[in-house]
Amino acid sequence: MSKKTQNVLTSMLFNIVCFFSFEAHSALKNYISYDLQYKPFEEMRLKLEKTLGTPLKNRGEAHITVITPPEFAKLSEKLEPEQIHAVANETLVKMPRYEIVCVGSGSLKIKEATEKTYYAVVVANDLLAIRRKLADLARLPQDQFDPNLFFPHVTLGFTSRDLHYEDGLIKDKNSCLK
Repeated sequence: MSKKTQNVLTSMLFNIVCFFSFEAHSALKNYISYDLQYKPFEEMRLKLEKTLGTPLKNRGEAHITVITPPEFAKLSEKLEPEQIHAVANETLVKMPRYEIVCVGSGSLKIKEATEKTYYAVVVANDLLAIRRKLADLARLPQDQFDPNLFFPHVTLGFTSRDLHYEDGLIKDKNSCLK
């Protein structure tokens, strides 16, 4: 990636205000997410698409996943789902801050095609605290739920499908576009 492209992406990051609009959900979900205002991330995606010269698929929303569905299932072995949501909501209603570190990318070869995903890598210590509190309450062995195994990000777009940790992709500062 050229120095000019890198500067454009870095400029995008620091022109975004990192707050979100909390949306209460009446039905309990089998995961925990920090739902964000979409518009700033949509603008990042559109600028990224222009820089890349290709459109990206996206979900039309922005969030940081705090507890994945597999993690939620594991926590639910020790805690009631309502308790998991209550612990998370104690922090989420306070609109915790996060900091965008960079635009990251990852790719994997799947069925002879290279799939790519792009995301904003973030630091979110308050969200990490939710995971640690749930780990303390659940008292699960670390090999069943590791609260520090957390790579907070906001997915911007992808070529065919999003790629995840379960696919072997780690969305952290080491994946920042150069």
